[in-house]
Parts: sequence; structure tokens; C-alpha cells
Amino acid sequence: MKENEFAITEGRSSELYIQGMAKSLNISLERAREKATQERKKILPNGFESKGHYFYSALINEVLIGFAWVELKGKTAWGYNIYIEEDYRRRGFASEIFKFVEKDLLEKEINQVRFHVYADNFRALPLYEKFGFSTTNVIMSKKIS
Repeated sequence: MKENEFAITEGRSSELYIQGMAKSLNISLERAREKATQERKKILPNGFESKGHYFYSALINEVLIGFAWVELKGKTAWGYNIYIEEDYRRRGFASEIFKFVEKDLLEKEINQVRFHVYADNFRALPLYEKFGFSTTNVIMSKKIS
């Protein structure tokens, strides 16, 4: 990924994370935005140049159609995002990103990758399962009054 592509993807991934956080934690979008901004500063203190972070672009004819972002932590990679623009979904591009990232991680001698996926992301869950991911943690929530 090039730094100018990072600027584009950072906005998209942040907004999706904010929406997911607000819904899963049952907080306002404003509060989720505050929390996400604090987390982002902690996770990416130097933005695109943050140590241990790898960003990948999916391009068609120089048009950015998707991206992935992982951080290396020992022999494990923590995947923050895999995203494909709506108009390009269900055409195999996410699969290609998964394959590329996995190959790159293997070359870096990483033996495990983990992603957080919101439970209501029904379109993504089967894709992760297709690539051999399994559920390792489930948090159940109920509003009470």
C-alpha cells in the first residue's frame, strides 16, 4: 500500500469500526468515535509508518477497491481489516486479499493470524470460515432494565 492509499483506507476503516463499536457496545456514535480515535492513536502512533503494521491494497486498473491491515505480534498477526468496496463484493476479491496476506505472513514466518469480526457481520463470517478461521471467543450481551 502507498501512503496516499492509507489515507483513504484509514477513513473508511475507522468509520466502519465506529459503527460496529457503537452497535456492539450500545453507545452513541459520538462516544464510539471518541473511543476509536483514542484506540487508533495508541495502535498507530506513527500512522502509516507505525512499526509492525502492514497495509495491503487491492487495485483494479489503479483504482483502490479494497484493503487489508495487519499488525505483527510475535509469531501472530492481528488483522484489523479486510475490506472490499460494495460494488466489487462477491467477485472473489476478498479471497484474493486473504491469499495474498497469508502468503506474505508466511514469508515473514508468522504462523497464526487472528481477526475480530462482529457477530452480526453475516456476510463476512462465511468468508472467514472458508479460509479456515474458527471462532475462538464469543461475547454474549443482553440489555436489561
